[in-house]
Amino acid sequence: VATNSPINAGLVMHAKQMQWRTYVVGFLYPKGAFEPCLVWDNLDSYHYVRMTKLNHNATHDVLIVGGEDHETGRAHDMDQRYSSLENWTRERFPFVEEVSFRWSGQVCEPVDGVAFIGRNRQDHPNMFVVTGDSGMGMTHATIASMIIPELIQNREHPWASLYDPSRAPVHNKTEFLKEGVKLSAQYGKY
Repeated sequence: VATNSPINAGLVMHAKQMQWRTYVVGFLYPKGAFEPCLVWDNLDSYHYVRMTKLNHNATHDVLIVGGEDHETGRAHDMDQRYSSLENWTRERFPFVEEVSFRWSGQVCEPVDGVAFIGRNRQDHPNMFVVTGDSGMGMTHATIASMIIPELIQNREHPWASLYDPSRAPVHNKTEFLKEGVKLSAQYGKY
């Protein structure tokens, strides 16, 4: 089963993660106007920037800018968040042209800040979990590609215990309990 937040093992994995909504805007800019890079800041709300090519023959590339995150279901100002991203971008990257793309997505934030990668002991032994990416899915996919094959072959991996989906969030029990209460309240509405 491939999902952003696992649907197996009841609500165990859901209670260990906070759900956040992130927003992304894609701007066209003239090819070569900016060196390829990956940028992020540590503002509250933070921003992240990366580039991608439209195609090899295109005269423009796309500057992808995201951020303005909030807890899922806690804000209803999507247009304002897109506008804030556009303003933030135009101040820092004056060469961008029109907005060509806009989207938002769900980000799973583990309450202890570390992704869940591996076998969850509450599940079937042949079921593996990769979640809690905090927007770093490419990084965690690479880590998962190193850990999970070892686990499938019943071998040890030195990072397996760090990312173990069965671990208790001992470093942040208060957040874990708060998220559990919020989760219960949301499901109680149904």
